[in-house]
Amino acid sequence: MSHILNDGRVLVAYMDEQEATSFLRRRCVFDGDPDEEARKLYARFSRVASKLPRSSTKVRVKDFEPGIKEYLKKVPTDRIRSEAVRGLGWSFKKVEIDGLICIQKHINLSYVKMISQGCDFKKEEDLIDICFTDRFLNRASAVSKMAENEYKVSADGDDLMILGSSSSYDERGKTRTVSTEVGWGVPSVLVVKLGERYILQNGCHRVYALRTKGMRFVPCVLVEGETYANLGSPGQPGFFSESLTMSKTPPTFAAFFSDNLSAKVKMRPRHTMITISAQVLKTPTEDAFSKRVPRVALDRGKDGGAGVEDVEVVSEGWNAYSLSDGNVLKVRQLVRGVGHSKDSRGKAVLTVSQTPPIVAVIPRALGTPGNRDFGGPELDSSVVEADVEFEKVKEPVNEYATESGLRFNFVLRLTRVSRTSKFDRDGVPIYLIKTESQIDSV
Repeated sequence: MSHILNDGRVLVAYMDEQEATSFLRRRCVFDGDPDEEARKLYARFSRVASKLPRSSTKVRVKDFEPGIKEYLKKVPTDRIRSEAVRGLGWSFKKVEIDGLICIQKHINLSYVKMISQGCDFKKEEDLIDICFTDRFLNRASAVSKMAENEYKVSADGDDLMILGSSSSYDERGKTRTVSTEVGWGVPSVLVVKLGERYILQNGCHRVYALRTKGMRFVPCVLVEGETYANLGSPGQPGFFSESLTMSKTPPTFAAFFSDNLSAKVKMRPRHTMITISAQVLKTPTEDAFSKRVPRVALDRGKDGGAGVEDVEVVSEGWNAYSLSDGNVLKVRQLVRGVGHSKDSRGKAVLTVSQTPPIVAVIPRALGTPGNRDFGGPELDSSVVEADVEFEKVKEPVNEYATESGLRFNFVLRLTRVSRTSKFDRDGVPIYLIKTESQIDSV
């Protein structure tokens, strides 16, 4: 995976100070202190940000010539219908670029340069291919084995995803194969029309590439939207809010080419990781549990006092989180047993005994290995970033059962991550975490 810094453009003028400084600290690289440099950079745009002019969102739409319409029939549309359009009306059109409303906050100029290579922007067929197919999207991914029956697929960028899964059965070998298809998102440039507004949903970098070549219109799939939710997953990190997008001053594509509205920056490389694992679970049937002692027996220990039961794992897995510094954090907490007793009023009291959270880090890069283990107070005093931003990759529902017939779910949630300046003996960065748990009976 690449560790080279990317050139970028960020629409700083459309953010408030907190939003801008948070984005710049997480995604950009500065020579000096990140907090101070982010505030300095925002200060250059603060006056414009406080008094944004009304945006020009007028967009002209054109149809294709008859010969190109025939060429468009070769474009595969299955993924457009299933993943991007979701039953809405759509058509192949050419739309004017400058008035398109942008929901993405930044442009990776290094990526723009990469996807522009080999494309002859003078040929209409090349424009169709770069906007509707994977032909010019040179992608690379890596697969590595993490543990027994667990593999990691990783790639540069943000749009690596699971496209689907399937299974097949071999009659001769009497074996079943379950496969997962991993790849990139919908290859088409997508524009969603909401009322009189044309919002660029997908293909921001390709549109930028066309505009730098002097093109004023971009071939796209034009979707007739009904609600803002038709944009897919609005409100995610890296994207503007609905209130700004639908306001009188939304960010338009022309703003990326204005030094008064967007900043030239150096950006951290982004990586996406998908973990695929197989677990073998011995799950008791409901019939087996129905024959066991009813749950009311749980408040019964010896002589009516306290009692402790062992637990059987029905399903159990790791939580996974993507950190803003590019590392992946895996967290797990095991249930050791169930205690039950009675309080002073004779009411049943149930407690679940758990291990401390187990933390595993999948680092983007290793640091200088530590020569010893570190204690809690030393780690507390070595925190260099108290609130590391993170995104949930998975938070499984763990399920347990007891011999007395009780079944319950246990969910662990990560609430805070702090990065220290320390590294373990293997050079893996050390984080401090806070979690909360929820236990529900089944």
